[in-house]
Amino acid sequence: MSTLRADTIQNTSGGAVTLTNQEAIKAYGMVDGTGTINLITSFNASGVTDNGTGDITFSLTNSMSNTTYMFMIDSHNENTSPSTRDATKYTGGQAAGSFRFFTGYTSNTSGGATAYDEDFNPIALMGDLA
Repeated sequence: MSTLRADTIQNTSGGAVTLTNQEAIKAYGMVDGTGTINLITSFNASGVTDNGTGDITFSLTNSMSNTTYMFMIDSHNENTSPSTRDATKYTGGQAAGSFRFFTGYTSNTSGGATAYDEDFNPIALMGDLA
């Protein structure tokens, strides 16, 4: 059996290797949205901006190639009561280097969202980097 060890793998021109028939997550982050918001852990994320209660902009270190990339966001707050459920939605403002989202909670009966700073906001982005 052979072992391949390398610190860096590049294409023949010295650039990044192209993944064929594969997609990898291009950025991720775990955002603590309470108090002074911050990134708990991240990859290719330059920071987050607090735009107000439950309103966050997630910024990338290396931009995506266009604004049609896909992202997934979830929200959870360990302090909300069982009669509510966490909600996350995209609020517009998607750019190649950032996007904005809203976190809050909805009552099981009302369906209307109330802005709320959530404890845990995991984010993952897929698509092509610029």
